[in-house]
Amino acid sequence: MDKEFNQHWGTSLVCVLCENCDRRYVKPQSLLITRCPNCHLEKLKTFENSEVFKPAEYHPECYLPYVISTPRLRSILEEFTRDVPFSAHDMDCENILARKRYIFLPQWLVDTQLQARWQAEIGFDYKVMSHEDRYDDRNGGWVSRKLEETRVRWESRLGSLDRTYHNVRTAGIEDKIDP
Repeated sequence: MDKEFNQHWGTSLVCVLCENCDRRYVKPQSLLITRCPNCHLEKLKTFENSEVFKPAEYHPECYLPYVISTPRLRSILEEFTRDVPFSAHDMDCENILARKRYIFLPQWLVDTQLQARWQAEIGFDYKVMSHEDRYDDRNGGWVSRKLEETRVRWESRLGSLDRTYHNVRTAGIEDKIDP
């Protein structure tokens, strides 16, 4: 891989190809990984063909390497497993460390601006008081009764929206792209 590309990443990288699912990845040269993050088979092979893989198109703005040391990871896992009630018998620090896998999940940080116009009809409840009069022989004449009715007052509203969103995370790799 070219020196300029490695310089942007801050480490020496190699290209790997999964012989099963044909996925291509870039990984640090010092990282010993043979299992594909996509199909989970031990089929990753290093390749040097720069025509097949041209990674220099996009350089990372930020790269977070694997920086947690094994002793620090062990203490984090011990604290985590200690606080889990009714854990499985094999959920201990050593078993989790033995099964750990390094996976690189590329993400884009996208800045976006949203502009929209909207129109709505909004209903407001209000109460109407009225009276009902009726003649009742048993009570000796006319009887008046208060009635309370709920009605809805509809009003139109118009507005606009103008918002900016910074550093929205989105996946850097998609399986398929919808048109």
